Amino acid sequence: MAYKPRARTLPGLEDRNIRALDVLAHTYANKRDERIQVGRDEKAFKTQVIAMMHKHKKTHYLYHGVEITLTPTAEKLKVTIRAQDEDGGPDLEPEEPDDRDTDGPEPEPDEPGLPPVTEH
Repeated sequence: MAYKPRARTLPGLEDRNIRALDVLAHTYANKRDERIQVGRDEKAFKTQVIAMMHKHKKTHYLYHGVEITLTPTAEKLKVTIRAQDEDGGPDLEPEEPDDRDTDGPEPEPDEPGLPPVTEH
């Protein structure tokens, strides 16, 4: 039987057989990409909330445990959702109901692919 030389590992290819490391690297990259996309989605929704606050000329909104505070000079937004109490009602007293018509068409999202914003 003739001697068959073994294939040599070329420089830079020493780690080609570590499948677990390759899988972990792909998993990490996928999770990182998901996190980045979630950040983009959050920014788009934040922009929509700020636009809706401007549309209704509000800097503070409080109703059924949902509290939104907008700092107009810095365009900072703080959203807090409070838990309901035991009887299913809100923890906090709601503001006066808004008399504006909310049964109109839903506003269009700012970016394609985002669900339309619904007012509650």
